Parts: sequence; C-alpha cells; structure tokens
Amino acid sequence: YRNQWVGFDGNPITQYLSVQAPIPRRNRNFHKGYSSTGLYIENDITGITRYTGYYLNYAYHRAMVKDLYVSVGLFAGAMQYTYDRGAVTIGNVFDNAIGATKSRFIYPDVNPAIWLHNENFYAGLSIKNVVGNSLKKVYGVNSRLARHYYLNAGYRWLAQDKSFSIIPSVMLKFSPYGTPGVDVNLMYDYMNKFVLGLSYRFV
Repeated sequence: YRNQWVGFDGNPITQYLSVQAPIPRRNRNFHKGYSSTGLYIENDITGITRYTGYYLNYAYHRAMVKDLYVSVGLFAGAMQYTYDRGAVTIGNVFDNAIGATKSRFIYPDVNPAIWLHNENFYAGLSIKNVVGNSLKKVYGVNSRLARHYYLNAGYRWLAQDKSFSIIPSVMLKFSPYGTPGVDVNLMYDYMNKFVLGLSYRFV
C-alpha cells in the first residue's frame, strides 16, 4: 500500500497484491525443469483517473548447461482504466483531451521476460506493454502505451573465506519515445544475514 502527498486533493494512492508459487510436482529441480505461476493485482488512483491491472503469470525454469539456468516467463492479463468526467470542469463539452463520455475501458496486456543465472551471475530482459494499447479514449488523441525494455545484469564477488560478498549490478531502461535510463547498484552482503546497498540513477 502506498499513499503519496497526503493532504493534497487527488493525491496518488496505490495498492498491490502479489502471490506466486511453484506448480507441485515430484522431485522438482532445475535439471528436469519445472513451472511456477502467480497472481498480481494493482490498483492506482490519481486525481480523476483510476488504473486497475489483473494479471496471471507463468514461468518455466530449466538448466541449460552445467551451473547455468534459464527462466522464461509470461505476465498477461487485462488493464482497466476509469475516470470521473463529472469531476472535470471544461469550457467545451466536446474537448477530445478529456475523452469520450464512457468512463471505463479494458485493454489486454502482455509482458514477456527471460532470466539467466548461476550461483554468482544473473542477467535478464523483460518487455512491458508489448501490445502498445491506444488510450485515446481515456487520455485523448495521440495517447498510447509505449513498449518499455528492461535489461539488467549483476555479478557476485565472494570473499575467499566466504564471510561476505560484493554484488555490483546495472539496469538499462529504454522506451522508443523517452530518454534511456541507467541504474547502477552496489550491494554488500555479510554472510547472508546483513545487506547494505547503494544505488545511483542516470536519467
């Protein structure tokens, strides 16, 4: 649950619910391959608009070669956008920036991803808003969800006595109509009991 800018009218309020688990099978392991599934629900209210997402996700995990594993996943569902047009005061009732008289719209959504990892290394690629839905009925002309690409990788350097490890990582974020962003991260892990992290974002 997140409540931002408390005290301001129309402040953003967001709720998330996420549940996931492996699909039961005997002797589940990476070498024979196994599947997992989950449910994700998100509700976001900002001003006169509300976004609600309902998603089911599926992932398949398997060893590629010795000590290198791959996970392929699909995050799919529906997005619902609603807005209270009655809360908007406009001079022209035909203003297309406000959208149509209908106040609820549902769109399909698909988000694939792939993840490679071993004991000390990981790398992944995911794509958000693959469908690229047009939202002109909600936000007006030329409103469309752009595809977003996320590429991340990290590596763990383990001390010789295995008492601590240093984990640098990087995430590259890109969309066709925006400025690429880079997150550079560094974590210190003490015996899997205490973790301290630093992050710097270039936008």
